[in-house]
Amino acid sequence: MNVVKKAVVGVSKNVILPIAAASVAGGVLRAIGNFKRPDKGYGSVETPLKKYESHVPTTFVQKIAILTGSAILAISEPTNGDYLAAVGDITSIPFLGRLRERMLSDEQGRMILKERPIVTFKTDEDFEKLGELPENSFGYHYYKYMTSQNITYKSRTPVKYVDGSDENEDYEELQYVLLRHRQIHDFYHTLLNKTISLVDEMTVKHFEFIQTGLPVGLLSTVSFIPLRLPADETKELLFKQLPYAHDVAKKAKLLMNIPFEKNFEKPIDEFRKELGIYLI
Repeated sequence: MNVVKKAVVGVSKNVILPIAAASVAGGVLRAIGNFKRPDKGYGSVETPLKKYESHVPTTFVQKIAILTGSAILAISEPTNGDYLAAVGDITSIPFLGRLRERMLSDEQGRMILKERPIVTFKTDEDFEKLGELPENSFGYHYYKYMTSQNITYKSRTPVKYVDGSDENEDYEELQYVLLRHRQIHDFYHTLLNKTISLVDEMTVKHFEFIQTGLPVGLLSTVSFIPLRLPADETKELLFKQLPYAHDVAKKAKLLMNIPFEKNFEKPIDEFRKELGIYLI
């Protein structure tokens, strides 16, 4: 009887509840997505119009619903970046202004905010040219990381939910700050010499959190450690990788202020030293 009871509890805990939670979360997100204003925009009548091209205006209540549903789905479907991006959009809103100020206080940061570069390439052939750079260059290492991990430079999700009620705020600039943060994520992996394994990903996420103050990195780490990692990897993460990420993030320059695209030809060891990054 104990065996049967344990089996029932195990199935309920590990199968039925996750499926039910994912179903509820998916339903919430679909309901929000289908709700339109009379002018065919997203949100409610009280919600302001779009503030930038990718903007999906939402009320506070809708943001809470999106945040809750996306957080559940991000845990059940960790390979789907859209859910984590939605969590990042909404939780970052109170912190983007401070991060922007840190960029404005730096000459290179101000230039990035002025020019608003996008991490992309005109053609796939242009991206492939990075693989022809010297093997010790930052660009070559970035190319090898992207190709070895089967990642495309086109994969970063646009910012959708960053907005607010302050009529004097430049929300288009704030969404760019978050977009830049999202697009340079793979440069962090390259410089820290991390793959996309769960331990390495959480290490990079924690590095980002310490550097930027945006909570999505911390939320990712706290959510995934008890749910996804076996004991040995949890130990590796907690006692080696996270302390390393914390220390190197504190010592390094703010990478949001770095024009990575202009440094592809620089030797990667020289670039790391210049940025204050060390490896373990």
